[in-house]
Amino acid sequence: MKGWKSYEALEETIRRDTEEIARALHQSPQLVRKWKEQPATDEDFQQSGARNPLDRIEIIIFTIGRIDPERAHVPIKWLCARFGFMPPIRMPEGDVSDVKLMQSLLKWMKEFGETSEAISESLKDGRITKDEIRDVEKEIREDIEAGMGLLALLRERVR
Repeated sequence: MKGWKSYEALEETIRRDTEEIARALHQSPQLVRKWKEQPATDEDFQQSGARNPLDRIEIIIFTIGRIDPERAHVPIKWLCARFGFMPPIRMPEGDVSDVKLMQSLLKWMKEFGETSEAISESLKDGRITKDEIRDVEKEIREDIEAGMGLLALLRERVR
């Protein structure tokens, strides 16, 4: 997803539900369609898309990030909290030459997400079945295994 453009993310999300989204937002279907197209740029002014809500949020985050990086990510954290997702973990900046370490970090983050998802799924109806607890245990074991692998790589870097 990191390489996606905002209009690609909206196209993937909205798909054929343009009319429904337009009604919910009190916008024209034409505008919502334009959000799913590449907007015009100085280099390519023939594109017909329009700046979309994701572009605008990105501008807010980027602008506030230069002023106060801690406040910049409040919209992301709010959306996560609003829809029951775990807050995102910010990837370390700087030299990422240690591919093995980064891959291990990403694996652990993936496993943590799957553990959180299994727990959340098991709590949806207010009761946990034997199959659900088995799934949660499996995910937690995989999460711990990935975390220990990451820890081993981090220990190698201790000076």
